[in-house]
Amino acid sequence: METLYEGSSKKLDILLVEGIVPKVAAGSFSKRMGVKDGTHFKNPIVEFSDKSDELGERLINDDYAREMDLAALEESALLKK
Repeated sequence: METLYEGSSKKLDILLVEGIVPKVAAGSFSKRMGVKDGTHFKNPIVEFSDKSDELGERLINDDYAREMDLAALEESALLKK
């Protein structure tokens, strides 16, 4: 673990994108997709949302993230790993 001491600084890249990887249907996904809560997925689903509380953390895709300057395609791919 790195510790920052007084007078030191470190550049951070902060993505304003949240990755959501449900393995089981629940909550807003179930409502949005009409799937019964508790339904298990064959494979996890990767969803992204922007981190804008004012706009309701909208679901976005890789292209939206790129065009809104929230994340480069490479960064979106990294979030999917």
